[in-house]
Amino acid sequence: CRTCFTQQVIVRKGANLPSAIFRPSIISSIWKDGPPGWADAFHGHGAIIGAMYTGALPCLPISSENPQTILDCVPVDVVANMMIICAWQRMIERNETIPVYHCCTSDLNPFNLQKFVDMAQKYAMEYPAERFLAPPSFNIRGFRCIESLRHKMRARCLGPALDKLTEALGHKPFWTELYCKVASAYEMLLPFTRYYHFESTNMLKLIDSMDEEDKKTFDFDVRKIDWYGYSSNGILGLKTFLLRDDVVDVRSIRKAKIKLFFISLIATR
Repeated sequence: CRTCFTQQVIVRKGANLPSAIFRPSIISSIWKDGPPGWADAFHGHGAIIGAMYTGALPCLPISSENPQTILDCVPVDVVANMMIICAWQRMIERNETIPVYHCCTSDLNPFNLQKFVDMAQKYAMEYPAERFLAPPSFNIRGFRCIESLRHKMRARCLGPALDKLTEALGHKPFWTELYCKVASAYEMLLPFTRYYHFESTNMLKLIDSMDEEDKKTFDFDVRKIDWYGYSSNGILGLKTFLLRDDVVDVRSIRKAKIKLFFISLIATR
């Protein structure tokens, strides 16, 4: 891959330069250095939550059904803080070898699939989306091939049928395009749920080398992250900054979502 090739070039050509290799895992929304839950786009686990939060994906795109599978994600402010300290540390310490820094959570504060699903489901009902295709579903059971086939059938059969009905009602058709995007998103999001484990020894050494003031200013100690509070802020950030929803009128949205849930439950029986 391009990243691996770039790192090999740095190792070979940058031995005499004050260089370092910095490897963050899947970057997610802000933890505490800024508006909690802020994100500038749907990416990584935020994209997965957004797709399931709005009912676009009925089943979690996963590579493993093991509920203990670790989902390694790291807040964007943690990445920024650690990158600054890495540059500082590299300038004050001269090493013959190029240091490698992993900015990850799987080693020090693991966040597993079951915890991810439970939190997302809990906060999706507390802070429902204004615009959704179906009630949010965070199902982790199912076969990848069957899910892929289901998305293809929705794009090729259900979408055109709904488009004809939409046109008959005098509205602009959009279902086929929407289901094609959802099918594509399902395949693209699968790598973000694979199990990765990265050692964080150099992260701990970096923290130990800082004084107390710097630890407060450039805090990247992922052991302090409370995943429940972070997930709550993440859902609110998704609703506020990306979906542009009204964070005040939650009660009426929740009632509408409950009605839709029972309708969909009856329709699938």
